[in-house]
Amino acid sequence: MSIAKNLPKLQKKNKYDEIFTDRAYTHAVGRRKNATAQVRLYEEGRGRIYVNEKEFRKYFPHFEMQKIVTRPLDIVKEKQNLDIS
Repeated sequence: MSIAKNLPKLQKKNKYDEIFTDRAYTHAVGRRKNATAQVRLYEEGRGRIYVNEKEFRKYFPHFEMQKIVTRPLDIVKEKQNLDIS
């Protein structure tokens, strides 16, 4: 006898989904050998950057890596105007 019931699964909404769901974005893909990188730029943002659904400072704990991520945005002075995932 099975006790399990067919209950609908509850979808947990995380912070990432709340920020990036249902927003218009520009999409780009970069490839090298077997690796693929995808980036989405969201206009009218607040400077939030996520890598694999984690804040980039948690994904890249070293300051040097964080600067590599933010340097292009600093050059074009768009760091506070875009959200990136």
